[in-house]
Amino acid sequence: MVASTAGSTTEDRKFFDAAAGPQMAHQESGGQWWVYAGGFLSGGVANDNINQHTIVFNGAGGSLRVNRAAVLAGNTGANGQQGFILGRNQGFLEPLVGDVAEILLYNAALSTTDRDAIESYLATKYGL
Repeated sequence: MVASTAGSTTEDRKFFDAAAGPQMAHQESGGQWWVYAGGFLSGGVANDNINQHTIVFNGAGGSLRVNRAAVLAGNTGANGQQGFILGRNQGFLEPLVGDVAEILLYNAALSTTDRDAIESYLATKYGL
């Protein structure tokens, strides 16, 4: 996903949600990125720039890379995908204030080689 958040808000800004399944957001209160699929990981330094986000949910293991750099890795939980809500959570709260340029979804984990090639393509396309 290539996206940005913008402006000040007191709520987390949700990139996507999936009804108890995988989620990813910019955590306003702590200024960090976070991912969730039954287990919660947060860290890194979130910003309002246009960024390339590579999120992998693979069983209980998950990871987040921002602009091709590893930010989070660990147990994100194993809740399965149950729909896909872009730009807010399922309760119509925590809206994304920002822009989404492109999202690529795959139904299987990609190899490191494939993931690197896609990240390189997106970085070139968006000047990241």
